[in-house]
Amino acid sequence: MIVKSISIKNFKSFGNNKQKITFKTNDGELILLTGGNGSGKSSFQESFDFSIFGIVRGKKQKRVPLKSLSNRINKNTEVEIEFINNFNNEILLSKSLEPNSAKFFENGHDDTKKFKKLSATEREKIIGFNFETYKSFVSMSISDFANFINLTPDEKRKIINRLFNLQELDNYLSIVKDIIKNDSNNINKYIILIETNNQTIKNYEKNIKNIKLSGIIDKEKEIENLKSELKSKKEPYFKLKEKNTKIIEELKVIQNKLTDLKNQESVLNLEILKDKLDLKNINEKIEVYKSGICPICDTVLNNSEHEHNLENLKNEFESNLNEKNKKRDNIILKITQFSNQKDSKIKEKNNDTVKYNSLIYDLKNINIKILKLKEKDDYVSITEIEKNILELKEKNLSYNDKISKFKNHILLYEELENIFSTKGIRKSIIKNIITPLNVYLKEILDNLNSLYDVKLDEEFNSIIYERLINEINSETLSVGEAKKINIAIALSYLKLILKVKKLNIIFLDEIFSSMEPSNVELALNVLKTFAKEYKINIIIVDPKVYFNENSTIGLNYFNRILRIKRKMNFSFIEEEYIGHTL
Repeated sequence: MIVKSISIKNFKSFGNNKQKITFKTNDGELILLTGGNGSGKSSFQESFDFSIFGIVRGKKQKRVPLKSLSNRINKNTEVEIEFINNFNNEILLSKSLEPNSAKFFENGHDDTKKFKKLSATEREKIIGFNFETYKSFVSMSISDFANFINLTPDEKRKIINRLFNLQELDNYLSIVKDIIKNDSNNINKYIILIETNNQTIKNYEKNIKNIKLSGIIDKEKEIENLKSELKSKKEPYFKLKEKNTKIIEELKVIQNKLTDLKNQESVLNLEILKDKLDLKNINEKIEVYKSGICPICDTVLNNSEHEHNLENLKNEFESNLNEKNKKRDNIILKITQFSNQKDSKIKEKNNDTVKYNSLIYDLKNINIKILKLKEKDDYVSITEIEKNILELKEKNLSYNDKISKFKNHILLYEELENIFSTKGIRKSIIKNIITPLNVYLKEILDNLNSLYDVKLDEEFNSIIYERLINEINSETLSVGEAKKINIAIALSYLKLILKVKKLNIIFLDEIFSSMEPSNVELALNVLKTFAKEYKINIIIVDPKVYFNENSTIGLNYFNRILRIKRKMNFSFIEEEYIGHTL
């Protein structure tokens, strides 16, 4: 995605005049995005999310409600972005929140009406990215690599999945496992039916044997035997019926409790979200109050009449928020417990149903036999019994055929399970990733004057060497050296990505913490060379900590600076070109 320009108006706290920031498409720049806390740096990054997808991630990479984006002064959000997608089409997207509207232009042609009718998948195809791919490649967060060498295998796998779009393999693996589980359950069901039929066949064969030995059957005695057998089967039949009714009632109670708990959870989630927004508003009012302006009536505070006890209100909100979070956690625990109870009851009911149906079948046959004995003379039709045996055997053949098909089905999906697992296609993909990654990693570490050599294995573990011989533990590294290695790893991944992805802009957020000025300068040189080589605009986000008027690190490393300043609750971007006059 080649971003040409982005225009912002009233996004969270941006000013009333639309500001347009243009990015180079045929060259790369190192850009500093700086400003104090709360000035609007995050809003600038979020404007990319909103302008392209109408979606915004929060601080923890989770989506947040769009209504939380509106400027609190005039309730409006308006952004516009121009870019070239992966199909070399020039795209212009313009969106506003209140009033809610969107415009779409492709190669200068207004296709807004057509775009609104498209499905999400069709829109993603035209844009050239889906949201997950965009998060991984366009709005890449360096925080993912903040301590990559010390991440757990699961944490590394999640990063690798997101960067190289391997999440789909996990989705396919989950689908395959569900199919195998369902087929196994079906096999068990038919095995139970076959065992029940085999037992009935044995009883029939025993009856035939007795008939042939005695030559004639005492009808009354046989009827009594059948009635006795009928009685013996009725007792478990009624018990199972009663138990089934009870389980159904218990499931209703559990489901009602689950529904109630989930409703409570939904209500609490809404209340918690509202409290968080209110708390954030209170904090901002406190900051304004400290500046000498009343957050309630905007009057200069020159007497005690305008004092407001916001701090007590903040403490009360925080206390209420903590209580609601605890209450929600308790509800989630109860939901899990009741869900487990529900699953257990359903499994028990299914098992009992098979037994119950078998008893119904037996009771029906016994009653039929009694009726036939009463209607006929004193003889038994062995042919009729043999007919019943044949029917049961044919059913068993049919059941065995189904079991065979399910087993073959399982074998097929077990092969797919191996393919989608860490032993299959993922392993092959990772092998192709690791080799160039290590080449890039060595090159970047050399440019950073690192004292160490690093290699990534097929589990993406970082093996660190001193003087190419001695392997050392990452815990023994200084903070600055660890930071160098993590930056090198991140850039190595990005180099690999740029071989297959059309990309010209990324954000790197506060990546130089705990680094010595000399190491920061080395890193800036590497980043500037990287930007030029790959024609990519690297935006370094810094809260006036590493690069300010008193810093020993020169601003001349940057091609330009985007300074975000906040005035009267609005944010403005001042654009400064290094060595040029605006």
